[in-house]
Amino acid sequence: MTSSDGRTTPTRRPSIAARRVGYVIGALVSVALLYLVNVWPGWQAVPVLTEDTRQVLGVVNLSFVFGLVTNVLYVAHDARWLRALGEVVSTGIALVVLIRVWLVFPFEFAAGPVDWALLEHRNSG
Repeated sequence: MTSSDGRTTPTRRPSIAARRVGYVIGALVSVALLYLVNVWPGWQAVPVLTEDTRQVLGVVNLSFVFGLVTNVLYVAHDARWLRALGEVVSTGIALVVLIRVWLVFPFEFAAGPVDWALLEHRNSG
C-alpha cells in the first residue's frame, strides 16, 4: 500500500483468530461441496451435466479434498510458507481440473429448461 507521501506501508495481516475462522469456513465449504456433488442431490440433478461428468469427478473431488485438508492444516499451523505451498499446489490442481473439464466437456446445453438458441439469437443481434 502506498501512502500520500509515496512511501510504501506494509498491509496488516488479519489476526490469527480471524484467519482460523476463515480456514474453518473454507473446510466446511469443501465438505458441503463434496456432499452436494457426490451424495445429495448429486451431480446428476444438474440438467446440463452429461454422463461424461463421471470422467471429471475424480479431479473435481481431489480439488475439494485438497481444499479441506489444507484448511485443516492451516488451522493447526498457520505459517506463511505453508499457505504459499498450499496455494501453489491448489493452483496446479485447479489447472488440472480446468484442462480435464475442457477436454471432456461434460455439458449438454441443447437439452433442458433453458432455450439456449433463443439466448444466442438475442445476443447476436
